Amino acid sequence: MAVLDAAVSAKVENLVVQGDSQLVVRQVNGEWFIKEKNLVPMCKTVLDIKAQIPNVTLRWIPREENGEADALSKKALGVIDKDSIDRTVWMKITEIAKPFGLSGVALGKKMDLAKLRENGKPTQLAIEKGCALRVPNGFGHDDFWHRKLLPAALREALLLD
Repeated sequence: MAVLDAAVSAKVENLVVQGDSQLVVRQVNGEWFIKEKNLVPMCKTVLDIKAQIPNVTLRWIPREENGEADALSKKALGVIDKDSIDRTVWMKITEIAKPFGLSGVALGKKMDLAKLRENGKPTQLAIEKGCALRVPNGFGHDDFWHRKLLPAALREALLLD
């Protein structure tokens, strides 16, 4: 949706959008039915935005052929490979909380107040400030926090002494 919104704002007339989710591309193109009822409003919004651009093509690109775009999207979301994490810099929340005499839960509450975390996960603000990384694992993601930038961001929000 963000790409389409940006294209409308820029008054783009010809747009090719490539995506690696066959399900999403085929549903938006009207080739497949949407079985999940909660996705129907989102698809309608996409179609409404798409209708504002004269020539739009949505193409499905298999993930194995879409490595560069996949890497860029992960970078934009702050997602990196687990092997590349420097453990002296990036830590779990409980490890960062100890020097401040806080539990992981208490530090988490301060992070929520500073809008750096929501529902236990880093917000886009935390990623933009360089405070957080999302690292894929077999069950979803692990969240790692920058041991110096997170406390600095909390101090900036006046939530950590």
